[in-house]
Amino acid sequence: MSGHPRLYRRGATYYHRAAIPVDIQDTYPKSAETFSLKTKDFQEALKQVRIAAVQVDQRFDAHREMLVQSSKPPLEELSDEQIKRIGSIFYVYRLGEDEDIRNGGFHEAENPTAVPHAVTFENYEDATGSFDKGIRKQQARGKIDEFYYWQAEDILTWSNVNICLSKESPSWEKLARELQAADIKSAEVTKARNVGDIVETPKIAGLEPEAEMPLLSKAVQEWADEKSRTSWVPKTEHENRTWMSHFITLVGDKPLSDYSKTDGRAFKSMLLKLPANWSKQEAIKGLSIEKAAIKAQDLGMKPMADSNVNKLLGFVDSFWTWAEDNYDDIRGSGSQPE
Repeated sequence: MSGHPRLYRRGATYYHRAAIPVDIQDTYPKSAETFSLKTKDFQEALKQVRIAAVQVDQRFDAHREMLVQSSKPPLEELSDEQIKRIGSIFYVYRLGEDEDIRNGGFHEAENPTAVPHAVTFENYEDATGSFDKGIRKQQARGKIDEFYYWQAEDILTWSNVNICLSKESPSWEKLARELQAADIKSAEVTKARNVGDIVETPKIAGLEPEAEMPLLSKAVQEWADEKSRTSWVPKTEHENRTWMSHFITLVGDKPLSDYSKTDGRAFKSMLLKLPANWSKQEAIKGLSIEKAAIKAQDLGMKPMADSNVNKLLGFVDSFWTWAEDNYDDIRGSGSQPE
């Protein structure tokens, strides 16, 4: 008995979960709105889920309004660096969630059953232990709990991630595995804290509010939004976003100041191996752009014309020209090598 149709319990913690309305299922970035309510108390969860339900319904309405605007192409694949970074964010989030529960205190009554839904330390220890055992069993068998696919959809919408990933991307499974691994690592810390060990929640480079340089993906979003308002037609927007997405997939999503001409040379080298219309070529169809380039070269496929390579480099160069005008300390990170 949850007391609310959207209330869902996972381990010792309560979650909000709502199915996506039929009219926006095809375009909404998730298959469900699932996220932690950050409480182990049933009555508090019941209050929080009612508030969350209203907020989620507002998200659904905002999505409906967004559909009247031009659509933005999603990433075809996440880089290994992006997946690791998202896993780190989730790991830190889990440890912070554990801290919040401890800081809220546990029920210490001599007779816990006298207070319905009260959670004692022993309850929490048992619940987190069972949860850890369950996900380790999945991990050992090479399986992924369905929960991590829901969590992957949710975390990509977080403000410190904010990535739109193609629903057909092979990265969903990789990301779900990374999140499951992060939960196993965080469970180790939870067990250590349960016996009184002091384990601080780590910081993640690039996430602090005072960080001077945004991640490339954030800056690209700002750049594309600005250009779309002032000069680009939809086709131009699509091309620029798509090739910046490929650039990020190849060299990683880092703070702007961390890029150099080496990244530009790697991107150009990859382009010089790709055939024209590479995504439609049967021999390399469905591969990531980097793997497609390597396989095309191995197969001896004719690469695209130099004029096409220069056109694609121009999309990436246009971003770095804008970045140099809008951010200090950008070290000539465009796609053209020196």
